[in-house]
Amino acid sequence: MTSLSQKFKEHFELILKSTLSTVDSEQLLNKAVKVNGKKLSIESKIIELSDYKKIFVIGVGKGSIGLFNGLFKILGNKINYGLIISGKEKKSWKKNIVFLKGDHPVPKENSKNAALKLKKFVKKINKDDLLISLITGGASAMVISPPKNIKYDNLSKLNSLLINSGASINEINCVRKHLSTIKGGRLARTIFPATIVTLYISDVIDSDSGTIGSGLFAGDSSSFADAITVLKKFSSEDNIGTDIIRFLKKGSEGKIEETPKPDDPIFKNNLSFIIGENLTALKAAKKRAEELGYMSKIIGTDEYGDVKKAAKKYGKIIKSELKNLNSYDRRRLLLFGGEFTVSITGKGRGGRVQEFLLLLLLELKDACRPFFIAGFGTDGRDGNSDAAGAWIDEKTFEKCEKKLSVPIVNYLANNDSNTFFKKIDQAIQTGSTGTNVMDVFFIFL
Repeated sequence: MTSLSQKFKEHFELILKSTLSTVDSEQLLNKAVKVNGKKLSIESKIIELSDYKKIFVIGVGKGSIGLFNGLFKILGNKINYGLIISGKEKKSWKKNIVFLKGDHPVPKENSKNAALKLKKFVKKINKDDLLISLITGGASAMVISPPKNIKYDNLSKLNSLLINSGASINEINCVRKHLSTIKGGRLARTIFPATIVTLYISDVIDSDSGTIGSGLFAGDSSSFADAITVLKKFSSEDNIGTDIIRFLKKGSEGKIEETPKPDDPIFKNNLSFIIGENLTALKAAKKRAEELGYMSKIIGTDEYGDVKKAAKKYGKIIKSELKNLNSYDRRRLLLFGGEFTVSITGKGRGGRVQEFLLLLLLELKDACRPFFIAGFGTDGRDGNSDAAGAWIDEKTFEKCEKKLSVPIVNYLANNDSNTFFKKIDQAIQTGSTGTNVMDVFFIFL
């Protein structure tokens, strides 16, 4: 006879498939963008294509290929030139459309070369042209263009340090914007006064266009002083190149021009649209769950902060729900999403989703009523592992005590959550999804 937690798992897999289909980058573009003759409509905005001499397309990020595929099906040969930078190799099928590979999560040689070609590409754009930019998660790492006198290697090391420090993506991108010749709106400044229409798939809290992809085409509300504050919070000057420290201090003293702010006139010809975000995924999951008969509720959106605090918070919520659940109640699914932070001190494999679930397992070790809890990164990769996430149920703690000789706390101390979940066959594998709207979590009760 199928157990309740097994039934939950089967339904989770159905909901997972539906959720990823909804936030697929090409699907999101098809839903948001339409063309009728020479009129391009994006949501409620109409753009007269006949007003422009040429149409350029720039795509950067994990979902940029899917976005471009959708756009090309709509505009076809109306696109005069295109440059798409993603995490995948792709052969260009037209001379005027170029695909490049960028590095992720730490920028290296590919990201350096991609940025150089991006800077050369935008020089073709004139004031009477239209640029359609397609920006998704991963864009910040896939193009790296430091100012003069800052070494690429030092900037790459700083990116790695911040990613492993527990800093939020907003804090990391604040630093990135102030150590770049193209981020923080500087690329938009280069293109002005041409018209820029940007379609975003958001991988950041609050879907701030100035943070997604470190704001290649958006104004920046942060400052050099803010970037210095972030570095002081998560590192010491001894771990950061002196070239970087010197540059940021000069910027905070007004000796280097600040990033353009959101009210800068260079953005007057810009239009921005968020066509997919974390809430998009949560709503899709809720809808599919209700079709399967669940009483479904979104209990948190844009969740962020330390993973340990998050596990304690949700452990209390789940224990309270289980305590108050009557046997005759309709089965329910609680949903939340966002992006927690992890301070990496060990040398294991894992990510914020798997670490959260491993911490949550400890919080729920005494729970005896059926539950099934799962989480996954919508890009298909959690941290430095090849898994998207993992799942736990009321039998997991007993299962791991029987199968594993090493205590759970040891896996946590080494940031080795992926090894743990692989050993008990509870890791979730989706492969690369070509999109990214942060992480989504499911609590079946």
